[in-house]
Amino acid sequence: MRTSPTRQNLRRRLRDLGITHTSRTAAFNQLLREIPAPVLADLVGCHPRFAAERATTLATDWDNYAAIRATRPPSHP
Repeated sequence: MRTSPTRQNLRRRLRDLGITHTSRTAAFNQLLREIPAPVLADLVGCHPRFAAERATTLATDWDNYAAIRATRPPSHP
């Protein structure tokens, strides 16, 4: 049976692949500009408060996302 990797082991594996803390942070920040913080938090498994605080720091404007989604049906190509 495989066990889940620890945070330290996962960080080491990512670093060994050339994925640095800086690049992970940059990717997270870019995703926060593209999708709402609660959605990203759910996708990556971080605490929603952390994602919301980062979004505030980045001045992303997703405050009205829920209201827009409630009034507009999703578009499907």
